[in-house]
Amino acid sequence: GAALQPHLPRLPWYVQPAIWHVTVDQNWAVNIAEYRRGRGDRGKFLGGGSVMVLIWSASTLLGHLAAAGVLSDPTAARRLGLDFVGIAVFVVVATILFRGKRDFGPWGVAMGAAFATKWLVAGNWYIVIGGLAGGLFGAWQDMRQLKHKPHDRES
Repeated sequence: GAALQPHLPRLPWYVQPAIWHVTVDQNWAVNIAEYRRGRGDRGKFLGGGSVMVLIWSASTLLGHLAAAGVLSDPTAARRLGLDFVGIAVFVVVATILFRGKRDFGPWGVAMGAAFATKWLVAGNWYIVIGGLAGGLFGAWQDMRQLKHKPHDRES
């Protein structure tokens, strides 16, 4: 949501709940890429997100109904290869958002921190730590670039 704020500066308060409700990874990634290119569209964002919410809800209902069958086995996702879906979605989202060599530093820091945390700390903290480390490094990188950027001077 915070990354969208610069692209939706005058978003009316009554539209905000709908926007944030449909802000899911895939919809966010596709639309943030469009906003960066100057072709963002609030209607496309709401429409795409609404379709994703409907699909997610219907899939959840079908999963619940099928829970007594094959999906009741906790190992079914792995046996059916469904555990790969998260990785595949991540790769697609990362590809859409990749902006070139300036992303290598923050992404590398995020991956390094995530792997180190996965090996050292129990649970899913690697997701939070990796994200924070990469985000902080990217912010530091941007601040450093702004600091060393020559300012336009009028003579």
